[in-house]
Amino acid sequence: MRIGVALSFTRKADDALTLIREHPADVLLVDLVSSNAEGLKLLRQLRDKPPMKFMIVTALTDANKTVEKLRAFELGATNCLSKPFEPAVFRAQLLAEMRTKQRHDELTGVIMNWRRRAATPSHPRAPSPIFSRP
Repeated sequence: MRIGVALSFTRKADDALTLIREHPADVLLVDLVSSNAEGLKLLRQLRDKPPMKFMIVTALTDANKTVEKLRAFELGATNCLSKPFEPAVFRAQLLAEMRTKQRHDELTGVIMNWRRRAATPSHPRAPSPIFSRP
């Protein structure tokens, strides 16, 4: 799997949230080590008002801070990676997550297509009522 990458950086949670809303991303890296609580703030904001599309959220944490990792998962992170990390391991994790996201997006498309077709009364596969009232 080849990945095309466009990167954007911001230091403030509010700026990141605006960027995510204007330019939906597939992957979000949130640095909880050097962000002075901005990373947790961003995770909290995303949990409270999720973006329109599914996004992989990887939190970068200190290796010895289990509580921080647990908090990141509680706030919606899909993965945590301890700093310092091996670039090869990070790439492998990212590729695995991207495969999962690709499957998620494909299934979402199938479900949306099914719902559109089911909502069309003239469609031959539209669900028919089981019971009819006189």
